[in-house]
Amino acid sequence: MRKIKIDKQLIIFLTASLFLIFEAVVLLPAGIKRIVTLNKKNNEISQKIKSIEIDWPNKKIYVSKRNDLSKKIEEIHNKSILYKQSSTLISFISSKSKDCGVKIKTILPGHLQEYPSAKLEEFKLLPIRIKSKSNFHDFANFLDQLQSSKYFFEIKSLEISPEDKDNFIEMEICGLVEEK
Repeated sequence: MRKIKIDKQLIIFLTASLFLIFEAVVLLPAGIKRIVTLNKKNNEISQKIKSIEIDWPNKKIYVSKRNDLSKKIEEIHNKSILYKQSSTLISFISSKSKDCGVKIKTILPGHLQEYPSAKLEEFKLLPIRIKSKSNFHDFANFLDQLQSSKYFFEIKSLEISPEDKDNFIEMEICGLVEEK
């Protein structure tokens, strides 16, 4: 058998070569990938900091606007009724019509309809068809009373036909109903 002569310089050279190859194949790409990831995170954080620096002086305005929107949302919730209370809405309309001198001939609630905005999924519209007789001034006062009431009303259709001294009025109004 032949003895293999191993030279220390050859071993050091092979070891160093293997280490450099391992570093070039495994460690260098991993390091580059880590640098790229950290650079992206750094850019995102820099953008957030710039945005905060711009928005921070306006913080009071944003808080004020948020509070105003919260109050408006609360008002809308307060102007709605539960579906079980729809008879309350109809009796309210009837009461206001009597107060204003509008003679209601028929008042018919319809089926709940989807609210046009997809963001208000918990709310539905309750259409109410009303046929009445009144002079124009009393009718305008009646509509004003409905609009300024504690309930939300939206006029969907309105037809006014002159008849003798008074007007014959057909309209559809919708109340805001909360489904819970």
